[in-house]
Amino acid sequence: MEIRTLEQLSRALTNELAWRKVEISHLRIQAKDKSGALQNTLIRAGVAMSYSHWEGFVKQATEFFLQFLNFQRINVSLLEYVYATHFFKNEIYGFAQTKDVITSVRLLEAIFAKGNDVAKIKHENYVDTESNLSSVVFDNIAKSIGVDTSFYKDYYPYIDESLVSNRNGIAHGEKLLIDYKMMSGLTDKVIVLMEKYKTDIENICCQQSYLKKDVV
Repeated sequence: MEIRTLEQLSRALTNELAWRKVEISHLRIQAKDKSGALQNTLIRAGVAMSYSHWEGFVKQATEFFLQFLNFQRINVSLLEYVYATHFFKNEIYGFAQTKDVITSVRLLEAIFAKGNDVAKIKHENYVDTESNLSSVVFDNIAKSIGVDTSFYKDYYPYIDESLVSNRNGIAHGEKLLIDYKMMSGLTDKVIVLMEKYKTDIENICCQQSYLKKDVV
């Protein structure tokens, strides 16, 4: 699926979020209607599933955005710096890995020489969640596409202590004491975070925030 227009991006994000919310909702309903050992099993499954949807949605939504940006065929010099970094990813990585002067010169040469090139931005399997989407990892991914993370900061302790930590405990076979109320609250917050991330991406595109201010 190619995402070339704002409408296609919005549809892709909506569909991506919808099926994830349905799965989370189904598990919540199942867990609420059960009791005892079966309910505990469904609660644990719900926590693990909520984390997987959190990680999966952030990765997929970010790559949808980068694909959209790639198909806008914008000159590198017109992009805000945070978006241009995706175009110069290889050069920046090489620069960060060495103190060699020649590597530094090559980075500068690339920046000056490619300023008027159309930005070709990799997007397929590009986002690395490190298989552990903690608040630190999320913050870096979100900022890499210009998302203001102020809203999310209040949720960071919850992401790390309730979502990621419990998911890791379940994945490692630990017997965690999580009741339905805790599971329900966790899934509510995951949905809020995914919806907010979707909205932030759509707003960036609608407002063309990826362009330098004097271009818009």
